[in-house]
Amino acid sequence: MAEIVLGIITKNSHKNLGITYLNALIGSLQVPYNSVIIVDSGEDDTLKVTSDFCHKRNKSFIPLKGEGMNRAKARQAVIDHFLNCFREKWLMFLDDDCVLKPNFFTEAERYMVDPNIGLIWGLDDVEGTRFAKFLKYRGFNPKEYSLKAFKVRGGTHDTLLRREALEGIRIPSYLQVFEDKYIKNYVEQMGYKTVIVYDGCWHLMDYHMIKDAVEYYRTYGSIIIHRIVGNGY
Repeated sequence: MAEIVLGIITKNSHKNLGITYLNALIGSLQVPYNSVIIVDSGEDDTLKVTSDFCHKRNKSFIPLKGEGMNRAKARQAVIDHFLNCFREKWLMFLDDDCVLKPNFFTEAERYMVDPNIGLIWGLDDVEGTRFAKFLKYRGFNPKEYSLKAFKVRGGTHDTLLRREALEGIRIPSYLQVFEDKYIKNYVEQMGYKTVIVYDGCWHLMDYHMIKDAVEYYRTYGSIIIHRIVGNGY
């Protein structure tokens, strides 16, 4: 039995990303998983494309309804299904625009045998993207920025999560972003270590400054409101 279940969150991924999404699926094959849990909130053929991919490779395909879900709700849905319906030891999240580098799993596998490690994150390489150009324009080194961002916030681009480290997690449903930070903090609060695979993935993101800024400010506002009323994190 494979020790890993793959989880993917999508929204018109095939329509918007095309070959990048297909390459993300193909790149995932270095990881020994038998099942894919996908939460899709789009209206294109992403589910069919993913189903065909799984069928051709004899992998189980589990689609979950994602209509109206933000990132927090979608990730929680994947986690709940993993914990309730599978016995595998690890859940792996992979973003739809992330292509694993060839040595990702070779490096990650070394950490999986350590029972003290609950989260294994692959460094996302954004070189060649608009986001990398923006960072360089601002005077930042993209690799150093990604490493610092993970330590502060976490990340779910290409992330392995130990089953025991996820037990009992309830991601606040108002987190449009920062659900990755909540997951990292939760794993650490459960007493587990987090580690970095430096040969992680190519993150072929399409950076939208205004759209991203709106999502961040909306989430910050939600966090503040929920803290005031007493049920925020």
